[in-house]
Amino acid sequence: MSAKLHRTITTWAAVYPIITCLIFILEPLISAWPIPIRTLLLSSIMVPVMVLWAAPAINHLVGPAAEAASEPKQQPGQQPIQPKPNLNHLP
Repeated sequence: MSAKLHRTITTWAAVYPIITCLIFILEPLISAWPIPIRTLLLSSIMVPVMVLWAAPAINHLVGPAAEAASEPKQQPGQQPIQPKPNLNHLP
């Protein structure tokens, strides 16, 4: 599985229960509101929760597994795979 697909699935796995709980808790209070206002409220809660709590937790729990899954595999008889140089220090 590619690293992007792995990250997509794990992010969705965090988003789904959070948004479901928010809707369950808030829907009785905001059901009469217009949809754009409900969406504004839900997203204003959901985005900080994802950025500040859920995404770091996902990275901590599954980050190493996603990185290992994305590393190229060496086939028998091939030359050793050379790591790509880190160019982040260049101006």
